[in-house]
Amino acid sequence: MIAIMYHGWLLFGLPLDGGNIEGLRLKLVSWVVLTILFVPVAFYAGMIAIYGVCGLILLVLGRLSWRQAVEFAARARYPRRWYRPNA
Repeated sequence: MIAIMYHGWLLFGLPLDGGNIEGLRLKLVSWVVLTILFVPVAFYAGMIAIYGVCGLILLVLGRLSWRQAVEFAARARYPRRWYRPNA
């Protein structure tokens, strides 16, 4: 996230030395909007990476089918047999 924020800062041409940003308000607002929009994208990408690796491990162990592993990775949907029935 810090790397994206840094490269976005450079992309918009904002000063790195903390100097005067007079006349650069639109660029600063654009940088803030870019950072705010990137947070959910980064969160979802991290979720897919972690759940994907776990899904592949469970696929190799035979605990999930291919379709279940894809749904587990992309949508965080657990197989029905993992849920406990209400007694």
